[in-house]
Order: sequence, then C-alpha cells, then structure tokens
Amino acid sequence: MERKLLTREELMQLPNISSEDKDLIEVQLMDVVGSSEEDPNNRLRMAARGFLARMFIDLEPDEQTRNELDAVVATFVDGWAWCKEHGQ
Repeated sequence: MERKLLTREELMQLPNISSEDKDLIEVQLMDVVGSSEEDPNNRLRMAARGFLARMFIDLEPDEQTRNELDAVVATFVDGWAWCKEHGQ
C-alpha cells in the first residue's frame, strides 16, 4: 500500500497541531537527520517518534492527534529518504 505524502500546506492544515509546533518538529527532525547517516530510515524514524513522544507527553493525544503526528513524521522521513535517493 502506497502512503500519500502530505504537502507542507496539508501539514499546516492539520487541526490538532499548531503551526509553531509543526515548525519546531521540522527543525528538530532536521537535527536528527545529521546523526542518522548509517541507517537513516530506521534510526530517523525511531528518533523522530521519540522526539514527538517527549514533545507531546503532556498533551496525552487522542487517536486523531496521534495519527496526525504520525503523518508529520512519515512525511518528513519519506521526503528526506526521497531527497537522499535522488541526490537533492
């Protein structure tokens, strides 16, 4: 099953996550990329999920919010992997 990647505009329209949080997530995930070279997809995904869990621990997200957080991570990881694969 192919996962649909969200555009930045779609990410910004997710109702349960503020744009400030999305920007912070993006910046923090970019930091993670630099330390995930040898096994980028697995390590990056684990680190990103760990970061999101710490960032939103007080939020106790409902299922919709968890799904939205997963979409943010999946979009970032898949986009980063595509860029690495295509030399971007």
